[in-house]
Amino acid sequence: MRWNQKAAAEGEGEGAYCLAKIYAGGEGEVKDETEAVKWYAKAAEQGDWRPAFDIKLLIPNPDALKWYRNAAERGNSGAQYDLAQMYSTGYRVVKDEAEAAKWYRKAAEKGSSRAQYDLGAMYLKGDGVVKDDVEAYKWFLLAGAQGNEDAKKNIPIIERQLAAQQRAEGQRLARAFKPGEQTQADDANPRVSGPQAGPQATGSGFFITDDGYLITNQHVAGEGAKVRLVTANGTISAKVVKVDGASDLSLLKAVGKFSALPVTSSRTVRLGATVATIGYPNVGLQGFAPKLAKGEIASLSGVQDDARHFQISTPLQPGNSGGALAD
Repeated sequence: MRWNQKAAAEGEGEGAYCLAKIYAGGEGEVKDETEAVKWYAKAAEQGDWRPAFDIKLLIPNPDALKWYRNAAERGNSGAQYDLAQMYSTGYRVVKDEAEAAKWYRKAAEKGSSRAQYDLGAMYLKGDGVVKDDVEAYKWFLLAGAQGNEDAKKNIPIIERQLAAQQRAEGQRLARAFKPGEQTQADDANPRVSGPQAGPQATGSGFFITDDGYLITNQHVAGEGAKVRLVTANGTISAKVVKVDGASDLSLLKAVGKFSALPVTSSRTVRLGATVATIGYPNVGLQGFAPKLAKGEIASLSGVQDDARHFQISTPLQPGNSGGALAD
């Protein structure tokens, strides 16, 4: 209590919040709901949205919505999600589906799987947004890749309703999605999706030497990343040795003996040649077994005739990044 008082006196929101919790749940002389409310308010002024949730255990508080909105506007994805829920259900506010969709989108763009699923459901039904099955499919794919069970159940259902072109577009949109940065308030809030014990991203890779050097994309495992490899011999650690940002490549090193994939010269590749990838797309949805995808060399140069790239007709999904293109 003494150290939280010092922190709170210096304007530290976390100290104020912890002090409020002590007063709210304390025993004997320490328990003081009036003091708890005072320090909850101090924490809320710093953009912390948790007081809006905790304080309803003490007294009905008209400031709760203001605190949610304050934290949501500061970029706290947990507050954004809860605010969306309030507008979606009409809890403490006038029910407003469009306002709910706005806040679901903000939280979804931060990477909240709950918000991604709920936003997908709104697009599927046309609640608060223009009905768009492809957009719904995209958000379900993103939520399902993070393990959201409701999204996993709905993905096969919506896939049966979509044309092949629509499925491809939804998958393309999901691949292109990059979550926005979490705010400091997100990191401090235990109810907000943040760093977990499990993987933050998954991708593919391949060994290029027998003594454990392997390649993946930089956007899968960049400099300083903590990397775990799922191999036939179990899960092992690897370290990032070097990155090439211009080519989006990372060179990794694992300890052990492995079978390297032979690399051929790009000059031998011909237009129309059959190519394949074996990778690990959407492991949260499709599992850890390797997935084969075949296609053709559609162009010997990339966008705007970039000679560093090929264009291929192989269907790829999030998680294929870093895998080899094989002849």
